[in-house]
Amino acid sequence: MLTSACSECGGVVSIDSTKDFTHHHCPRCGALLYHQTFSDNFIIMMALTTLLLFIPLLFLPVLNVNFLGFSTTTTLPKALWGLVNDQEYIVAIVSIITGLLVPFLMIIMILATLIAPKFGIKRAMILPIYRVYESCKEWGMAEVYLVAILVSMIKLSEKSILEVGLGLYLFALFALMFYITNTYYNPDKIWESYEK
Repeated sequence: MLTSACSECGGVVSIDSTKDFTHHHCPRCGALLYHQTFSDNFIIMMALTTLLLFIPLLFLPVLNVNFLGFSTTTTLPKALWGLVNDQEYIVAIVSIITGLLVPFLMIIMILATLIAPKFGIKRAMILPIYRVYESCKEWGMAEVYLVAILVSMIKLSEKSILEVGLGLYLFALFALMFYITNTYYNPDKIWESYEK
């Protein structure tokens, strides 16, 4: 039996996670309280894959722009630095935080909360990490950043010749893996393992 507090209305609900259901909603307000998911090992594997994709996508070319005979290759850090040079500081900071920094930290926190119980680390030590993860969830927008890149490409394609680099494919794969990892990450299973 698992006890869960509803994040919407604050009601405390007892959930029998051994029963055959995939979702459990709050009886008071209908908010999702619990969902069954893949095994922890699968989520760890997905999170590690996402993390491994993050490193090369910073260095590989995202786009090669050819305009009036002049050619330039852009990487993600170079594009962000271009925003700083154009004095678009707020856009640059928001892009760095929501598109790269927060997704990276969220993956690290998912790994920390999933691996900690396997090494006998106490629940009290991973609870703050989970709380930070919950507060970051609304800021991790790798997929929005990807859409912004694609929109920019469409606008640039009207005036120049574009060649898509490997970095863009890796970033698209990173955004997909990040989304899957977050969707199937179920912290309730961690608390269940501690209760057992």
